[in-house]
Amino acid sequence: MVEKSREKIRDRGKTMSKKKTQKQALETPVKQKWKTCKHVTAIGSFAVYVDTGCRNASMIKGTLVSSQTRCQKCRVWEGREGT
Repeated sequence: MVEKSREKIRDRGKTMSKKKTQKQALETPVKQKWKTCKHVTAIGSFAVYVDTGCRNASMIKGTLVSSQTRCQKCRVWEGREGT
């Protein structure tokens, strides 16, 4: 009985170390697509100002805008020429 409980404690330690490595993997910097996309014209603190080619664009007060989160999750990202 005691041996089984010790094994469970060891197993918990192993799973905790796996969780830590996954967390560390999530914290690594990711390439920011909104800085390198060819559709971006300007970058604000939350908004990314885009031209007419962006599929994630929304019209806000007559300006085409996307969010940084939308740009990061974009599947049709196209890099600029020269970068």
